[in-house]
Amino acid sequence: MKSEIESEFQKLDQRRHNKLMRARDCARLTVPTLFPREGFTESMDLPDVFSSMAARGVMSLASRIVSAMYPLNQQPFFTFEPDMKFIPEGADINDMLASLSRLDKKIMNKLSHTNLRQELFVLMQHLIVLGDALFEIQDDYQFRVHRVDHFVVQRYPDGRIKKIILREWVDPEALPEEWEYAMGESEHRAYSETDYDTFATSINGMNNAPSRNHKPFYTKIEWENDRQVWECVKEYCGVEVDRGEFTVCPYIPQSWSRIAGEDYGRSLVEEHIGDIRTLEALTKSLVEAAMANSEHRIGIDPNGITEVDDLLDSQNGDFVPARQTDVFSIQLLRQIDLGPMAAIRQDIQASLGKVFLLQSAMQRDAERVTATEIRAMAQELDQSLGGVFSGIAQSIQIPIVKRTAILMAKDKLIDTEIVKLIQDDGILSLKVRTGLEALNREIESSLLVQWASLAMSNPALQGFVDQYGFLTRMTTSMGLDTAGLVKSPQQLQAEQQQAAQASMQAMVQEQMINSMGAIAEEGAAASIEGSAQGTPQ
Repeated sequence: MKSEIESEFQKLDQRRHNKLMRARDCARLTVPTLFPREGFTESMDLPDVFSSMAARGVMSLASRIVSAMYPLNQQPFFTFEPDMKFIPEGADINDMLASLSRLDKKIMNKLSHTNLRQELFVLMQHLIVLGDALFEIQDDYQFRVHRVDHFVVQRYPDGRIKKIILREWVDPEALPEEWEYAMGESEHRAYSETDYDTFATSINGMNNAPSRNHKPFYTKIEWENDRQVWECVKEYCGVEVDRGEFTVCPYIPQSWSRIAGEDYGRSLVEEHIGDIRTLEALTKSLVEAAMANSEHRIGIDPNGITEVDDLLDSQNGDFVPARQTDVFSIQLLRQIDLGPMAAIRQDIQASLGKVFLLQSAMQRDAERVTATEIRAMAQELDQSLGGVFSGIAQSIQIPIVKRTAILMAKDKLIDTEIVKLIQDDGILSLKVRTGLEALNREIESSLLVQWASLAMSNPALQGFVDQYGFLTRMTTSMGLDTAGLVKSPQQLQAEQQQAAQASMQAMVQEQMINSMGAIAEEGAAASIEGSAQGTPQ
């Protein structure tokens, strides 16, 4: 007997049979390990690929996208900006911007100690080759990528996610204690003992079990439109073991290029599968033809006087009884002309190189990568891929940052009020700096420099410039913390008062010293004058 969630999974799984076939075909011609054939195990061999050009392109493009989404300089790729309509008139916004900059750094520092970069690289490979993947943000600040055949998705007509069902396989020996307790308390069993034996051999969508010991574990996430939350139900062997709600869904179905009206997307490899398949066929033909051209054997006339053993037993320079016509070379009478095939293959490689950005300028290999290089890479990605990069970055990065902030607030690492402020109706908006905005804050820095040069060049405007505000904005735009670098007006005023008091005390002391000196001089003069008057003539 099937559980309700399993029935929903298999119903949605049947709709995407052709999708999985296309994805396996794309993986077979590029990176077969990403999506092996159905029923594949570790003991089986993967198909041989004659051309590795597509695989190199996939790896290179995935690496470049990740470098643009997650800069190597560890500077925050996002920023929290306050909604100015909620800020009271006359309020000092500089301290708020400095606090938000520190919040950016704190969240980014937390992300830098996770496996986010590695999983983003895996995610990009799946999207480029297969077209779809499920990105999971776990409660322990770790990230996972689920393959396209492990989950099903149902969308609303406008493309929004309606339902996600993830199927995993769990070894009973690694079962959490709370699940064992739920299994023991539940009187309902969706599966019988005989059903367990069919999980690894069934052809009805259940043939992905690693072994007969593994049992199905389903996670169903559904959008509740009335309450505007994500409802999550976890089921192991037909028994509900956990339930919860999320305001920010930790499961993110991502597609490379979505088609209107379809639940799943298309991959970059699928869009250029014709050229990739032709390149594979040409490379195979060239290799086989080159091997045929290089094949040769030594022929011996059976009616001649030359014996094979005489040639095998002889050394270089030895005398062998033979006639010139007895020994001859066996090879193709007419060598295969490889020129036309090689020319066509080179043209297809050049075309695919542009698709995977292999012919463009690469990020240089160095310890320090400038922000200008990161921005140029992001611009090239955005322009070359027609905006796909920006869409992927936005749909992945915003949930990552929001979910991480929620987890950090739950663990008391940041103020819990931040969670309310970053909601959709909160006063803080999350802005991801990707694509043409460049993933860093150099654009804002350059604009501030231009503004300052214009404002300070006119003496009439210099009195209207808030120097503290300008210095704070410039510091935060560079991703730096103003603490320890920029003095607040209160700190500057206190230092000025202390300097004024010290100066006044110095003046008072100097005046006292001068007064005491004058008094001493007057006393000495009076004493000398008195002595002179008392001396007899």
